[in-house]
Amino acid sequence: MYKYIFLSLFLTIPNLVHAELYKVINEYGEIIFTDTKPSIDAKEHVPGRISSVKNEAFNKKRIKADKKAREKAKQEASDN
Repeated sequence: MYKYIFLSLFLTIPNLVHAELYKVINEYGEIIFTDTKPSIDAKEHVPGRISSVKNEAFNKKRIKADKKAREKAKQEASDN
C-alpha cells in the first residue's frame, strides 16, 4: 500500500514543480533569471561571436617571473 502511495507521489511531484526559466538582459545590461515570461515587446538577444582578448596583467608566466625577481631582490637586500 505504501509503495503505491510513494510511487504516485514520486510521479506527480515533478509535474507540480515544473517551471519555465527565462534569461533576461535588462536595459542596464544586467542578466536576470526569472520564471515570468518577458513582455511581448521584448527583443530576443542573439549573442554574436565571442572573441578572446589577451591581457598581459593575467599572464601567468610573467606573474611567476615577477614574483621570483621580487623574491631574489628581497633576498639580495637582506644579504647586504
